[in-house]
Amino acid sequence: MEYKISEIAKMFGTSSEGIRFFEKKGLLKGQRTENEYRIYEDRDIFSLIQCLSYSKLGFTLNEAKAIFFEDQIAAVQKRFETKIQETQKNMSHELAILNCLQGRQRAIEQAILNQNRVIIEHLPTRYFIDIEPSYPGANMSTSKRKDHNNKRKIAFDLLPAGEQALRFAYDSKAGTYDARERGFSIYEQHVQSFHITIPPDAICYPEGIYATCSVNVGINAMEYDFLEFILKKLSSEHLTPIGDLIVIYTCFSFCENEHQRYCTLMVPIEK
Repeated sequence: MEYKISEIAKMFGTSSEGIRFFEKKGLLKGQRTENEYRIYEDRDIFSLIQCLSYSKLGFTLNEAKAIFFEDQIAAVQKRFETKIQETQKNMSHELAILNCLQGRQRAIEQAILNQNRVIIEHLPTRYFIDIEPSYPGANMSTSKRKDHNNKRKIAFDLLPAGEQALRFAYDSKAGTYDARERGFSIYEQHVQSFHITIPPDAICYPEGIYATCSVNVGINAMEYDFLEFILKKLSSEHLTPIGDLIVIYTCFSFCENEHQRYCTLMVPIEK
């Protein structure tokens, strides 16, 4: 059976120009009549259907054409195997992104719901990766801080999975917090999902019981103000910190009339 280009276009829900595009790509081959009209046969429709179905599975049109005209079935199998592996990898990445999105959404909801309240939580393992060296005296003024040039390069693969964080180092002998590092906090479950290489000097915070507290510090407060705030909260709740205090930046909102900066403070406590 023979078909005009307009009939083929109607079948596939496209225009005559669209069919000519497919023809230029080599996905179908028409023949010209004596009147210079393009005529297509059933085999043209079949080849176009097959090639477009492959393209809907993620192959490019060139790849789809190569599969359709491939004379070695083993080569076709190899192309499908490669595409399956690519798709599985993309799915894993998308699921990891979804997990992070849901986690961030829950964190914002909890930050607003539990603002200024101490919550006792069982948290999974996470890492802290610093991007600048610590300095003594977290309570020193900005003008007195040392100028640090030896900063770690920020890895782009940390950005979707990690959250901006501050670490106040805990001196177990003195029972004080006297140093600070700026970096990223990342859950162990996301390390493998995003194929992140954890630096050897990253600090691991194992799964355990933590006291958390969410605060909206606006724009004028300094990071070290958080420290006194959470310690007073813990003392009022008769909770004893036993490790580093981490400040996670949950949500930023710098609008013209109001600045909101929600942070979640976490510190391991005695069970």
